[in-house]
Amino acid sequence: MPIERWHPGEPLRLFVVAGEHSGDRLGGKLLAVLRARLGDGLIVQGVGGSDMLAQGLQPIFPMSDIAVMGFGPVIRRLPLLLNRISRTVTAALAFAPHLLLIIDSPDFTHRVAARFRRHSPSVPIIDYVSPTVWAWRPGRAKAMAAYVDHLLALLPFEPEAHARLGGPPTTYVGHPILERLSWINGLDPAPLARQLGLAGSAPVLVVLPGSRRSEIEFINGLVVRTLIVRSDDFVGSVVLGLFLAALSGIVGFVILKLATGPAEAGIEVLGIDDKALEEKEKSLVRKPQKVAVK
Repeated sequence: MPIERWHPGEPLRLFVVAGEHSGDRLGGKLLAVLRARLGDGLIVQGVGGSDMLAQGLQPIFPMSDIAVMGFGPVIRRLPLLLNRISRTVTAALAFAPHLLLIIDSPDFTHRVAARFRRHSPSVPIIDYVSPTVWAWRPGRAKAMAAYVDHLLALLPFEPEAHARLGGPPTTYVGHPILERLSWINGLDPAPLARQLGLAGSAPVLVVLPGSRRSEIEFINGLVVRTLIVRSDDFVGSVVLGLFLAALSGIVGFVILKLATGPAEAGIEVLGIDDKALEEKEKSLVRKPQKVAVK
C-alpha cells in the first residue's frame, strides 16, 4: 500500500496507538525495524509503553491511562478514557502523519482510527493485530473496512476470515512466538517435569488465563474456583496454571498445581519467578504450601 504523501528521502511521520503491554512489544519490534532502515528519518508520536519509547516514540500521555479491562474498571475510568480518545485524535491530526498505525486494543484504537478517518480521509490507516471477528461479533470486520486500509494478522487463517466477512485487505505476518521456535525446540523439559511432578503418561492440562494484569485480576479467581469445583473431571491428570501474583504492587508469575482427587480440592504453589518478586514477597508464596480456595 503506497503512502502517497511521503517521498523517500524525507522523514516519515508515523503516529502509533497501542493500548497495552502486548501491543507495545509488537510496536517496539516494528519500530526497531523501521528505525534500522530509516534512522533519523523516522519521526514517531503517539501512545505506547517502554518498548516503543526505546525506539524514539514521543508519547502524548502514559499508556497506563488506557490499559484497563473489565466492566467495572472501564466504567470507573470512562471519563478519562473518553478524554484520551479525543486527545489522541487531536494529537494525531496536529502531528499530520504520513501513516496512522493502530495496534490491538480495538475498543480504544478503533475509535481513534474511525474519528481520525473522518477528519483526515487521505492518510492510510494500518491495523496490527486483528480483532477476533472469527470468534464473535463478526460484523466488526465489515465495519472496520470503512477506516482500516490494511490489516496485519498474527494468525494464518485471518486473511480468509476477513475476506469472507467483508473486512479490510489482510496480510498474515506471523505470530511473535515464531521468533522463539528455535529456543523452544531446544529446551529440555525433563528438569521442569521433575520439579512439577509430571510423571509417566498422565494427561496434563495447562491453564493460561492471560497476560494482562487487569485481565488476570479480573478472571483469576473464577478460573481457580472452576478448577476446584470441577476437580473430579481431572482425576488422574495433572493440572497446572500459570498466573500473575500481584503482591504489594510487585507482579510475578506463580505456577499452581491443582490437587485432582475428590477428597483433596486445593492448589499447591510449585514455583515463582524469582526475578520478579522480592524476598519479602516470595515468603508469602513460598513452596510447598496449600492455598485455600472457596
